[in-house]
Amino acid sequence: MRERQPAARRRPLANPPQEGRPVNSLLSIVVPTRNRPRQLLALLDCLRRQSGAGDYQWELVLVDDGSDGQARAVVERYLGAWDAAAVRLHALERCSGVSRARNVGVELSRGETIAFLDDDILVEENFLCETRRVHAAHPHILVLNGQLRRLRDDYYSRFWHYHYSAAFDRALPEPYLVNRVSSGFCSIKRGLLKAVPVLFDEALPSREDFDLLLRLRAMGIPVYKHDGIVGYHDTRKSLWGLIRQRLWYARGETALRRKHGEDTLAAFYRGEGRTPRRLEFLPLHAAIAAGLQMQRLRRKLWCR
Repeated sequence: MRERQPAARRRPLANPPQEGRPVNSLLSIVVPTRNRPRQLLALLDCLRRQSGAGDYQWELVLVDDGSDGQARAVVERYLGAWDAAAVRLHALERCSGVSRARNVGVELSRGETIAFLDDDILVEENFLCETRRVHAAHPHILVLNGQLRRLRDDYYSRFWHYHYSAAFDRALPEPYLVNRVSSGFCSIKRGLLKAVPVLFDEALPSREDFDLLLRLRAMGIPVYKHDGIVGYHDTRKSLWGLIRQRLWYARGETALRRKHGEDTLAAFYRGEGRTPRRLEFLPLHAAIAAGLQMQRLRRKLWCR
């Protein structure tokens, strides 16, 4: 008999918002951030310049995941002149992880549609209008990914987006079904919270988006993508930065296997098939493999 998977875990909100009915026409933008004021302010500038955003209600919910005082002060000064929409800045007392920050943002939000943006993403000027339009035109869609593109055309950006495109992109009429969730660039309808009250498992170090996908699949909730909702990803700019990111993903993958079981993940990957490796990225694959091997060796030595 298959064991029942534990529900995603969440800690209570220290200062929960007052209860209130969600505003049906309101679009909530939830942005988790930590110690990246330059990238965050660039994203906020994009949101400030949104075309047609004055024709409807939207709100911005920023969740600071334990940033240092200097980074937080930069953001607070910027928000002192913010006049684009209602804004709420909620500071967590200590770093609790991006999943915790997103879950807190959901609890603080009031919109019927909730869009998630990571602080290393920029968006096109029609992002808000297009997100609102697609959700209104397709009320059956509960989870919607947008189209992430490269912010730069460097080696590391091409590597990251080659694998992103293999998982997400399809030459199909929009919106179309996909087998992934991009937690840093997606949107949901609030009705999803009735089936999935905790979106992101705070016990996972990473890969929380894949965990959400597996739970949605188990409940028969489809995930869609619309290529007209466009963002630009500021990917890692150095070999060490990319290797650290991949090691972080690997820790999340290990936790996922403990949570969902080896058989579940193996069956998923068999159905997906392997992404072909391109010759130009073989040096990166070799460096990442070496980093993973060193990580496993350190764990073995630590356990002795």
